[in-house]
Parts: sequence; structure tokens; C-alpha cells
Amino acid sequence: MKISISKDKLKEAIDIASRALSKAVIQVERGHLLFKLTKDTLRVSGTNNDLKAVCVVSGIECEGDCTFTVDPKMMDKLLTKIDSDNIKMDFDGSNLTLKVYTSVDEESFNSLQSFPPDKMLTVSNQDKTLNVSHIIKREALLSALKFSVKYLEALNEINKVFDFVIINDGIAFAANGRNKMGYFVTQDFKGITNLKIRKNAVPLFITVLEKISDKMITLGESDNDIVIRTDNNAVYFSCLRSTVESPKIDLEYLKRDGPYTEIPRIELTKKLSRIGSTRASMIGAGIETVLSGAGDTAFLDIALLSNLKSKERLACKRVNDTSTDNMDHFLDYKLFSTEVSSFNSSSLRLYINEQKAYFKIVEVIKEEEKDIKYLIVGVGAYSKRPKSKVM
Repeated sequence: MKISISKDKLKEAIDIASRALSKAVIQVERGHLLFKLTKDTLRVSGTNNDLKAVCVVSGIECEGDCTFTVDPKMMDKLLTKIDSDNIKMDFDGSNLTLKVYTSVDEESFNSLQSFPPDKMLTVSNQDKTLNVSHIIKREALLSALKFSVKYLEALNEINKVFDFVIINDGIAFAANGRNKMGYFVTQDFKGITNLKIRKNAVPLFITVLEKISDKMITLGESDNDIVIRTDNNAVYFSCLRSTVESPKIDLEYLKRDGPYTEIPRIELTKKLSRIGSTRASMIGAGIETVLSGAGDTAFLDIALLSNLKSKERLACKRVNDTSTDNMDHFLDYKLFSTEVSSFNSSSLRLYINEQKAYFKIVEVIKEEEKDIKYLIVGVGAYSKRPKSKVM
């Protein structure tokens, strides 16, 4: 069975579909993708029964219909070593081998072992109508997940009540259940109700969305899965739905009134990085922030709580704040740095001007070229005041 296909399209299909395979494979065939050729179309699919992925590539030249499996790692490695823009292959069903030609004259080739298709896990619900579906901007979902992932607990930590990103009535919400919460607010999510993307799937959704060129995508739910897919199901990716009840999203943190500090983000990021540069590990490290001065002549001092002194000062502006009193807070270094890094504007609106149990950062984003407008809010808890400190 002779096959001819674009190398770039084949690489892209393999890259996306392989995201649904298990990282640790016990049975060798479970590390393979399933290739199904029908007329001029190639369907590449992969699954570990939790994640499911299908990529459909059209414009294929082949002599008939056939189904076989491919090791994606071996195929991808081989494709990077072939100069031709078009890949020619020959599948031999009698001995389950795929011959991949590495030269135009077909005198050079590599052979890959295939497995019987009936040994493979299959994705059978790709074309089914979703129970709930929403056509939304791809860039909006991608931006929301990139922001939200920084507010989830680490993958190796379990907190079932917060182990997902929730999208509900215009808000994407993520939290670790202890000391941080992230809000991504956009009209693009209006009408979506309590849709949850599990924590372990969020980075994979981000990767897949980055590889899709379509401006609009479908986000929805089937009987068992949360699904993203493109027009005509050219790309389909899903994960199992979470059955855990969602926590209530507290909207109080979205209020933007009250005093705040306007501070240059890049300068703050540099100083946070510098203050910890002489410490072997910043895990568990604490910092003290002191806001002083008034109006346009205010300063924020940041000091590392350590036996070895480190201190940085930034010029800032106190907004909606007539006070000249110093405002002193204690924060976890990693928590504060992570939240700052989730924002992109040149100036941050940092709510630290009052004695509360938490700080928050607020930013309004307008990207006219991408037709996107959204509000993002990062909330973090202050640390307990240390009993003693060396400054």
C-alpha cells in the first residue's frame, strides 16, 4: 500500500495525537498511534482512555484503504532526518511493517514495526454531537488556560476540590485551595456553565491550542469528556470530565475599587529575581514588603527574610490613597513571584495599601489585533508574621 503525504502535516498530526498517550507505557502497542487511511484522508488517533486525540489530514495520495499503527517517537525522529517536503511510505499488511522512504528515488528507506489494529485502544466518539458546545475564540481559551495554570496546585499535589480550571458564566477560575486564586474574566465565556478542565489535562490543552491555527474552536462536553475541536473535526482533543462538585467562585475579589499601588512590572520582576540570586533555594523563603511615601513619590522596599541581608527598592505610585503611613506585609517569595509572572502589562495594579489577609494584582487586557478583551485578577494570601527576623 503506497502512501504519499506532506511531511509538515504528518508531523503536526503525530505531535498532537501523541499528547493523548500515556508517558509510562507497559504494553508497547499502547505507545503507538493508530493510522487509518480512507480514500484521500488520514486519521491519526491516540488515547490512554482518559485523554483522546484525533487529527484528520486530507489530500493524501494512497492506493486504497488500510489501518496500521506507528510509534510516534520513532516516526518523529525519522521525519526530522528526511529533507523532502513530501513523505512516501509503503505499508505491508502481511508482516505489519511500514517502509518510510528517505530519498526521492525510493532507493533509501527505514522500516517501522506496526501492531494489529485490534490490539489498540480506539477513539470512537470523535464525530458524535456534543451534549453542550460553545464556539469561542481559540486565543481566549488559550490565554485563560495559560494564566490559570499558574494558580493550580502542582501536578504531584492532590486537592480534589480544586484540581481543575472552572469556566462559568464569563469567568475562568483556578485555585490551589490554600493561598492563591486566579480569575480570567471575558465575554467570550458567557453562557458556559460549570465546565471543568482537570489539572493534569490543562498543560496538554494549552499545547494543542497553540498548534491549532483556527481562530474559532468548539469547547464542549460529551457524555464523559471535556472536548476541544476544530471545524470539521480536523483536530479533536478531550479529557475525562471531573465528577467533583465545583467550589463556589467568590466574586468579591473582582472589585477594583479602593487604594492600590501602581508599580512597573519588569522592574519588579528584575528585583525579585535579584533579591534571591544569592540563595541556593527559594522554596519556603519569605520576603517583607514595606510601602512608604505618598502619591507619585512612594517607594516599595522588598527585603529577603534571611540571615544574609538582601534588599531592593522600587519607585511606585499610591493611587486612591491619601495615607502617608507605612504599609508592612510578609509574603511567600515563590507565591508572589509566580503571581507577578502571570501578568504582562508594563505597569501592575497591586492592591497592598490596606491591612487585609490577602494581596491582589489586577490587569485589564485589550488586544485589538486578536479581538480580545479581558480582566485578569491574581489573589494571594499573606504569610504569617515571623516571630523573629534578621534584617
